[in-house]
Amino acid sequence: MFFILPPIGLASAKETPEAFFQQLVKLSNRFDPALLDMYEDKAMIMSYRRYPHGLVRSTKLSGQKWKKRMHKLLPLKKKHKDTFTYTEVKVQPQGKKYKIKAKRYSESKCYWDNGYFLVVEPNAQGRLKIVEQYSEAQPQSNCL
Repeated sequence: MFFILPPIGLASAKETPEAFFQQLVKLSNRFDPALLDMYEDKAMIMSYRRYPHGLVRSTKLSGQKWKKRMHKLLPLKKKHKDTFTYTEVKVQPQGKKYKIKAKRYSESKCYWDNGYFLVVEPNAQGRLKIVEQYSEAQPQSNCL
């Protein structure tokens, strides 16, 4: 009996940005380290943290440094049930890339991140990977 197997990466060629994002949310809210494989090492991860007294601190990390940091933080995030809900998800094609924008709600701190977005792009194997991410956070909780 003779079988013809599809080339490696064929299934990933059908991967949509919407399905990719759904998988990202699922893995993130499970605190699954497989989430980290969705980021390119060369990705640019930008975060802005707003403090109650008005100070804003920005952080910019490579995907590789961010993944190392998150690998250590995932157990802590799990302990505090630090999950997010996403609404108004919009995908905008940008050449070979896709910008995915959403409103992101922190379940553990009860605040909205209205500026959240990420940019995904197919890698050499045709798999979508995060190449850019922007988020806004705050250290204090708004929960009552």
